[in-house]
Amino acid sequence: MSKLKNKKYFALLGILILVIGIIGLFTYGRVDKYKGLIKVKNVVSNSTVLSASISNAVDQPNVSKGSDEIKYEISYTLDSVSGVEARDVILKGVLNEDESKYVRFKKIKGTNISSTLQNDGKEIEVEIKDVPLGVENKITLKLVVTNAPNEYKINPSLKIKEKTSEEETVVVTNEIEVQTSMISGIVKDEKGMAVSNIELSLNNEQGEIKRTYTDVDGKYIFSDIENGNYEIKVEEEIYEVVGNNKITDSGN
Repeated sequence: MSKLKNKKYFALLGILILVIGIIGLFTYGRVDKYKGLIKVKNVVSNSTVLSASISNAVDQPNVSKGSDEIKYEISYTLDSVSGVEARDVILKGVLNEDESKYVRFKKIKGTNISSTLQNDGKEIEVEIKDVPLGVENKITLKLVVTNAPNEYKINPSLKIKEKTSEEETVVVTNEIEVQTSMISGIVKDEKGMAVSNIELSLNNEQGEIKRTYTDVDGKYIFSDIENGNYEIKVEEEIYEVVGNNKITDSGN
C-alpha cells in the first residue's frame, strides 16, 4: 500500500514540475530583452512659425509676430534591432520661467499619439506608440504665443527617448525672436499703485480685437497690432476707467 502511495506522490510531483516549467518558459518569452537598450538617434528639429497673420514666415522662419503658433517639426530614428519591429517613444518639452509668461504648449493627438499638459501648459509629455525601428519618423510639437513683446526670445527645452530607456536625447532647436508692432502700458489705481491680473480688451471700430491681463507690475501688452485707432477697455465690473484709454494712430 505504501508503495502505491509513493507512486501517486511522485506522479503528482512530476506533473507539478511540468506545469511550473511551462509557466516559466511562457514568462521568459514575455521578458523584454531589449528594455532600455534601444536608443534614439538622428534627431533633427526644424522650427517654423506658421500663421495666417505672418506673411514673411517663409523668408524668416525664426521670427514670431508675438501672437501666433510655432511648430517644431522633429524627425528621429530608433536603432534597428533584429526581431523587433516597433517601440514606444516619449517626447518631453519644458518652458523656462521667462518663456512661460507668453507661451504655452498645445496638446497634440493623432494616430498612436497622446499628450499630457502639466504645470498650466508650461510642460508637455507626448507618448508615441508603435514607432517603427530603423526608419525616419516625424512628429510636430506646437507652441501658442500670446501677446509677447518685441525682442522676446523663445527656445523651449525638448528631449526624446525610447520609452524604457533612461537615456534622453536633447532636441536642438533654433531660437525664435519676436519682431512685432505692439501697444503696451500700465494700469494703476487712484492711489497710483499698479493693479495686477486685470482683464483688458483691445477694440477698434469693428469691435473687440483681443484680450490680455496685466502682470504683477500692472503692465500689459497687445502684440501683432496694425496701425490704427484703438480703445482699451477694462473687463472688470468693479473697476471704473479714469483717464485716457484711447490710442490714436498707434504707429509701430
